[in-house]
Amino acid sequence: MSTRDIGGDRLQERGDDLYAALLAAHHGLSDEDSARLNARLVLLLANELGDIDTVLAVITAARAGFTP
Repeated sequence: MSTRDIGGDRLQERGDDLYAALLAAHHGLSDEDSARLNARLVLLLANELGDIDTVLAVITAARAGFTP
């Protein structure tokens, strides 16, 4: 996966379903538990993807634009 592929709409019409599921998963959680859920989701999805180079490229793309 090249950097230009990262962030493309691969979910298409199911993107709204994913967003709704994420909101539902976070509903009622404290900020701390919500952060834990996000971390767990990232790790589970990275493991499911199973390609460390792609995971590292996605991390780089997600981090772009943030300042330390």
